[in-house]
Amino acid sequence: YDQLQYVGDTRIQALVSLFNSGDETLVRNAINQLDNSRLPEGITLSRYPSANPQQIPTFSLYWIGMVHDYWRYRLNETFVKEKLPGVRQVLNFFQQYQQPDGSLKDAPYWEFTDWAAGEGWNRGMAPIGKNGNSAALDLQLCIAYQLAAELEEATGMKEFSQLYRTSADQLKQTIKAKYWSPTKQLYADTPEQDIYSQHTNTLAVLAGLTEGNDARLLMEKVLSDNTIT
Repeated sequence: YDQLQYVGDTRIQALVSLFNSGDETLVRNAINQLDNSRLPEGITLSRYPSANPQQIPTFSLYWIGMVHDYWRYRLNETFVKEKLPGVRQVLNFFQQYQQPDGSLKDAPYWEFTDWAAGEGWNRGMAPIGKNGNSAALDLQLCIAYQLAAELEEATGMKEFSQLYRTSADQLKQTIKAKYWSPTKQLYADTPEQDIYSQHTNTLAVLAGLTEGNDARLLMEKVLSDNTIT
């Protein structure tokens, strides 16, 4: 049914391929092809090769994750260094839509997160508040900054690493202030704090906003609360 190489699926498939075969040929090929799909704006296409172009900027953030996965499990610094200019271009694209507090506002194209059917979800896009902010998008960008900082620290330029760490730290503080509900003890999907999802709270743990026993308690709440998406 669907034979296109979508970044969101391909990142998972690449890890499965590495685990099952130990052969990195297909993984490098996928990273290269998606890198070659890059638009002048800086983002990759959501799928490639494809006759019909499609933009899902969040998938470009996942492409950064693919490069980081490859660096973590293959330690091929030469290949990773070749991809760093593309990593920087993806983040440059998102920086255009960050507000002074770091939060994204009115990010363009199809900002897909998941095929969820809860309140506020629209064609796979996570809820967006009245002011154009979305916790799920802010968290995905925060994680991408963290991964890019590690890549730059290990194989690139320390200046970029520090810049990305600073951006990630700012986002973490903004997300806590904007989306955390002391009443619900959950991260909300929007600044209005009227809708919640497993997605946002799981991303918050992955981004390191909540750690240790607090993270365990948060995940237990997320899994047991039937009122959230």
